[in-house]
Amino acid sequence: MGSPKRFGYEWSKYGGIIPEYEIQFLRWVYPLKKEDFRGKEVLDAGCGTGRNSYWPLVYGAKRVVAFDYDERIVEVARRNLSQFKNAEVLLKSIYEIDFENEFDIVFSIRSYTSS
Repeated sequence: MGSPKRFGYEWSKYGGIIPEYEIQFLRWVYPLKKEDFRGKEVLDAGCGTGRNSYWPLVYGAKRVVAFDYDERIVEVARRNLSQFKNAEVLLKSIYEIDFENEFDIVFSIRSYTSS
């Protein structure tokens, strides 16, 4: 069983975005397609390293707000999404979200690791 502390360490150490993540992302959000993100406001709840926020930005999302609860992960996500002026990465708990009717697409993709 992983802890937030250990999980944060793993993602801060292995936090890059590789092309193979795109196929994985599209499988996770199916039946949505690349073009479904164009011009949309997107919320990524529990963004991890930002790899699932990255693809909607590449596809032309109007705005992506991503958040996670670990400072190390948030820093990695900010680095990974720094090229996008329309990306915002926040340090926030999913239990404390204060958004209401702001987004066209909302997702929370969680990957599990075995220990």
